[in-house]
Amino acid sequence: MLVIYRLRQQQRCFVYWSVACFVFAGAAVTASLRAFIDAPLLTVYFADLLIILAPLIAVAGLREYLHYTRSFLYLRALWVCCAILLAPLHGEPLLAQLVTSIVLAGSFGYATLLLVKVPTRSVLPKLVLALLFGAHALIMIIQSSLLFTSVREGPLPSFAPLLEWILVNHLLLTTATAMVFPLLVFVSSENRLTQLANYDDLTKLFNRRAFYQQAEDHFSLSEVEENDFSALMLDLDHFKAINDQYGHAAGDACLRWVARQIRSQLREQDVAARVGGEEFSIALPGTDERAAIAIADRLLEAIGGEPFEYQGRPIQLTVSIGVIHRKSRHEALQALLIDADTALYTAKKQGRNQVVLAS
Repeated sequence: MLVIYRLRQQQRCFVYWSVACFVFAGAAVTASLRAFIDAPLLTVYFADLLIILAPLIAVAGLREYLHYTRSFLYLRALWVCCAILLAPLHGEPLLAQLVTSIVLAGSFGYATLLLVKVPTRSVLPKLVLALLFGAHALIMIIQSSLLFTSVREGPLPSFAPLLEWILVNHLLLTTATAMVFPLLVFVSSENRLTQLANYDDLTKLFNRRAFYQQAEDHFSLSEVEENDFSALMLDLDHFKAINDQYGHAAGDACLRWVARQIRSQLREQDVAARVGGEEFSIALPGTDERAAIAIADRLLEAIGGEPFEYQGRPIQLTVSIGVIHRKSRHEALQALLIDADTALYTAKKQGRNQVVLAS
């Protein structure tokens, strides 16, 4: 874990997680000394405090990963309370273990709930880690019930094999959890990098680079399969005036709203992108000229049909759209988009808020 942190020092969650692993290892060593020395203050009290501390630090690592502030404030208070509660119980190993098991069950359960809030598109590592924490919580609940029965009725020999089985599974789950957490962080980080590389941060549509890559693939496939291919170029009318009158925050809100209208009118295979300040491109694979014009008309109506409201103020938005259907002269995607851009500027010159088909 510390090696991983040295590679990715901007993610402090690995520090918490690695310290939690070391603390748990120290707790296991300390508890195992019960077989060799009679020092309950060390092998019971101190060992139980370390066992409680390990998942609390791991939870702090999860909170750090989620950018929660004051990760240690409440967790430290809980650990201090446990230290006070366990102090008079070091001579009662079963009772001390019962308290420890209850706290562990709560810690692992809380960690499971935290994982639900982890933002990631890769569900599998998140699900595996949540299942491991949930299994940990369930095992600690079972152990708590067994220990409670033993405390109330006296040690029961029949429970010994089950408690040993719980201990083995506790160790295995801890090891597996330590291995899965970096995978979750790495996958989430890679997803974020992919998001930054391919998507416009404001509108969540593709950016220019990703659009050309995706559209080029569809364009090439349409040539091979001799299918229709169309494209739209959209530009928000009088956008500078909107920024000047309402402010740039309002302008950003308008762009996000326009992007939502675009997404609402497109099919799954269509590719939409923000390629400039207020300019959008749409690739329409498998779409003939008539269908492309129909899509453009729907976009015109969706965006200009009713005002967009920003902080209670209506802002009337319109767009100009250039439409192009691939013809034999379009041997490359770039040539197709140049014609669509020409049609767009024709729409601008003719008064805006209209659709123009490239000749």
